[in-house]
Amino acid sequence: MRIEREGDDYRLEISNAVATANTIAYLSELIDPKSIFLGLTRQNLVRQSLRYLIWGEGETGLLVYQILLRHWDSTPEDDPRPNIFIMSD
Repeated sequence: MRIEREGDDYRLEISNAVATANTIAYLSELIDPKSIFLGLTRQNLVRQSLRYLIWGEGETGLLVYQILLRHWDSTPEDDPRPNIFIMSD
């Protein structure tokens, strides 16, 4: 995990972790950011499936979004929720 400060913002990079999406979702709930920018791998579905089966990695951006949606369904709506931007290179 690497955290860098860019002006008033922070950039968090996580790699080679078994539960990368869960880690990002958990940290976002701890620090309550205004926005979360998630990148997509742009790999085809077969390659993503193989990476998930072999290394436990997947399309992290979409997984973080799904985890947060499930979490928010079980929490009050007045809790702060970040804007989520899912982007590709």
